[in-house]
Amino acid sequence: MPELNLLTAFAFGAFAAAVWAIVAIRRLLRSGAFPQFTQRQRLVVWCVSVLAFLPSLLLGFLASMALTNVTLHPGPWLSLVFALTFALGIGLFGAASTWAAALLAAVIVRSASRSGQRAA
Repeated sequence: MPELNLLTAFAFGAFAAAVWAIVAIRRLLRSGAFPQFTQRQRLVVWCVSVLAFLPSLLLGFLASMALTNVTLHPGPWLSLVFALTFALGIGLFGAASTWAAALLAAVIVRSASRSGQRAA
């Protein structure tokens, strides 16, 4: 069994962020707010979210560093709490900011397509 340290916590957090972001973006694109999206519009949203993924991991890492000031206290479980704080922080903050970038892209694509339809 691998030891949970900062490097493995970052890997677990990045994997969790990727999975949670994929699920959230798929649900976003299937929701009633974006029913008429074409394949090309969906591809634009996915491309923006892929580009936003690495900066969102950096944001999750920075947020996890700030969160350790709250969660860490001296004791026998210090290393486990440290690793779990980083893994969960990177996973949650990384997925949330990736989803937010996809939502922003979807709203912009929808408004651009509506303004194009009005002009025609």
